[in-house]
Parts: sequence; C-alpha cells; structure tokens
Amino acid sequence: MQSPSEYRSTAHDGPLGETRSPTPAGGAADDDGTQLYTRRWAVLALFALLSFSNAVMWITFSPISSIVGEWYDKSDFLVNCLSMVYMAVYIPLVFASGWIFDRPGGLRSGTIWGALLNAAGAWIRYGGKAASGFAILMAGQAVASVAQTFILGVPALLAATWFGPKERSTATGLGVLANQVGIAFGMVLSPQVVDVGGDLGNYLLAQAIACTAIAVGICVLFSGNPPKPPSQAAAKQLQQQQARSHHGTQANFSHESLHKLSDHDHHDHHDHHDDEMIHDPIAARRALIGVTAHSAAPLSQSTQLLSPTAPSDGMGYIQGVLHCLKDRDFVLLLLAYGINVGVFYAVTTLLNQILTPRFPGEEVQFGWIGFVVVVSGLAGSVLSGVYLDRTGRFQLTTMVIYLSTTIGMVFFSLAVEYTGLAPIYVASGFLGFFVTALLPVGFEYAAEISFPVAESTSSGLVNCISQVFGIVLIVGIGELQNSVGVSAGNWLLTGALGLGLAAMYLTREQLRRRQVDKTFAIQ
Repeated sequence: MQSPSEYRSTAHDGPLGETRSPTPAGGAADDDGTQLYTRRWAVLALFALLSFSNAVMWITFSPISSIVGEWYDKSDFLVNCLSMVYMAVYIPLVFASGWIFDRPGGLRSGTIWGALLNAAGAWIRYGGKAASGFAILMAGQAVASVAQTFILGVPALLAATWFGPKERSTATGLGVLANQVGIAFGMVLSPQVVDVGGDLGNYLLAQAIACTAIAVGICVLFSGNPPKPPSQAAAKQLQQQQARSHHGTQANFSHESLHKLSDHDHHDHHDHHDDEMIHDPIAARRALIGVTAHSAAPLSQSTQLLSPTAPSDGMGYIQGVLHCLKDRDFVLLLLAYGINVGVFYAVTTLLNQILTPRFPGEEVQFGWIGFVVVVSGLAGSVLSGVYLDRTGRFQLTTMVIYLSTTIGMVFFSLAVEYTGLAPIYVASGFLGFFVTALLPVGFEYAAEISFPVAESTSSGLVNCISQVFGIVLIVGIGELQNSVGVSAGNWLLTGALGLGLAAMYLTREQLRRRQVDKTFAIQ
C-alpha cells in the first residue's frame, strides 16, 4: 500500500465545473479516484424543495385551527390530529423506509416514493375541501405523512452520497434547514390566505399543483448515485450495500477477532484512505471494525476506545437498536431530547389554541409569532453547530441550551398569561432560539454516545422518540387546556422541560466518535 505522501492531487475543472479529488500517482482515476459533480447542488435543491413542501403541508392547519374547526364542525382534538398523524405514522413506517434506503439505488427510489406520496396526499387533501370532507382531508394528510418517512432521514444520506468530506455537514444542514423553513413559511402563509373556511380549497389546490411540479422534477432530474463516489467512505458504503443485497447478510466480527486484529497496532501500514478518515467518521468506523465488502483490514490502536460489547457497523439494524437502548446515557439523552422536541411540536401545533382565548381574531398575528419561533430557532441551530465544531463541548452546550429553553418556556407562559402580543413576540423568539437549537446538537450527541452504531440507527431512534413525545404532549396539553385552562397546559410544558433538564444533567459525556477521530489524526 502507498502512504499518503505518495499521492498527488490531480484536482482540476472538468465538464460543468466538475472537480476530481486526489488519485494515486501513476494510477487511473477509475481505480480509486473520487469525483465531485456540479449537479450535486441541483440534487440537493430538488430534495430541499420536496422537504420544504412536505413541512408546509404538515403545519398548514395549525395556525388556522379555529377556522378549520368551524368549517368542518370538528373539535380541537380532531383538528390537532391533522398534525399528529405525521408523528403517529412516522413511528412504525420509518423502519420500512429505512430498509428501502438501505438497498442499492435506495436514495433515488426512496426519494421518488416520497415525492409521489407527497403529491398524492396533496391532491387527496384538495378533494376534502368541502365542509363535509374532513375524512378525505385526514386521509390526504395521512398519505402526506407517509411521504415524510421518506424525507426526514434523507439529508445525511444524500450528503454522504454526493458530497465530499468537507461539504457533508453543510449539505446535511441545508437539507434539514429546508424543512424548518417550510414550517416557518406555512405558519405565516396559512392565516394570510385563509380568512374563512371557504378559502381553504384554493389554498389546498395551490399546494397540490406545487407538490406535483416538485414530484415531476424529482422523477425526471433526481439522481440516486453519481458515476463515481465523492469519497472513499462512500465507495465502501456502496460496496457494503451491494454485498448485503447479493448475500442477504452483513459481515459480523466476534469479540475475539477484534482483539486479534488489534494486535496489529503500532504497525505503520497506512493505506491511501488515511487522510480521508481523519475527517470522515464513517470511514474511520469502517477501518476500526475492519469491514469491507469481502475482507477485514487491520485495526488501529483506536479499537481500545470502544466498548468490548460495541457492535460493528456491519451488524444488523435490530442489534444496533438494542445496543443503544441498553446504554444508560443514550436512554437519558433520548428522554431529554424527546421532551424538548415534543414541547416544540406542542407549542407550534397548539399555538393558535394557546393564544386565542386572550387574543381572539388575531390569527394573522399568531402565524407571525409561530414564524418567529421557527426562524429564531434556525439561528440557534446554526450557532450551536458552529460552537460545537470549534469546541466539542457537548455536555456544556446541551445543558446551556436546555436550561435556556426552560427559562424561555417560563417567560412565554408568563407573557401569555399577563402581557400583550409584543412581549409574547419577544418570549417566542427567545424560546424558539433555544428549543430548536437542540435539534442538530441532539443528533450529533446521540451519534457520539452510540458510536460505533451507525448514525442512521441513532438518529432513527431519536426521531421516533420525538414523535412519541410530540403525540403525548399535544394530546395531553390540548385536553388540559380544554378542561382546566391554557395556563395549566403551559406550566405543564415547563415542568416537562424541567424533567428533561434533569435527564440531560445525568447524561455522561461520552464522545467516542471524536476520540477515534483524534486518534487517527495523531497517527
């Protein structure tokens, strides 16, 4: 094997500005070269539009819940179900969509499924525009919620498939950002265009036309995999996908074999993938556990950083899930993260019902308040991510965010109970900044604690628990508001955040993935 110093850069501008990454000196690019394609940004943009549209459809009815309830003559609970169905459907179907994405060509086929279901759901919703069509409306929302299971987990996969090691975080962030922007857009747009129930039909028709156009664009233009992978990690991942498809099994290594392979430590046999693994935790993991499509490579000294019972990346999905659920710190993080996101779902879904008793007829203002919650959260997400990249202080960051979120919920509850709309705007901005800031931080923290379990497994569990808490809090708070009052519901959300803060405090900072990255960097 050649060392990194024996490799030269052959980066150059190809057709349409394509750039080739470093390839072996004297070797053909087709052997082990990687390439970045300009159209990767078009692929990301197409997906962003799909995610944006699906988020708009989710939040459509929440800012105008009173109008929807009057038009269809339905209770607040049934109107809230238009939002909760997204959460309920995600929990069981995420495993099926995950299986599709894990197949060769899964990125394209899974995204097309998401786009077609999104468009179909939009047209079914339009069919329920009449005052007697609530059941049809709910059916369309359910179909759109199935589409969501093919959307939420795509950003990280798309980034790993199309983007180089130094672009993946940016690409993932943009993919996630599109969904949040869709929520903000829907919060503002719905009350602007729907003054009475009769306006709903034209609004749903416009959404259906837009979703159809996006679906056509996805089917025609969306590419699943580039001709050449953007990184060696992507190449190895593709090899494993193909191996699983052909053989129906994954490579599993016993605890004894891990120790045998670790005996190769201190040997200076680094291949040409080492430079990338310093920046690529996926490739680092694959080197650590010795997984390739057909053989096991020597492990580095970093193996000693892993738990003796830690699963390999080649293990089955269920084994990875069980490993996470047996980890005390991962379970505590799940509890804390789930409560935080559940509170976010409850506030955005029930915002109209929280504010209407004190400010009747101000639906447009409620939409803008929801917009402030989401947009301020976008800033919080970006800043928290930048701080983590620079410091790696996960526990401190999450504790500050969580404590600030709890304070923000106290501020919001007091503002709703005792003040006017202006202080509520301020309180909403403060609450939104911190409650949303934990979203990307939680995903990264879960990946650190559960390493070397695949990020898709840990993020899937985090997403599932978030939907569970979202349903519980929306139903519980909604009923409490109707029976006791809005104030009781707000203070219960505050108490839930206090419980989550305690769980986060008890979580021990275990940055296993970063420890491995540092070890490779030193070597």
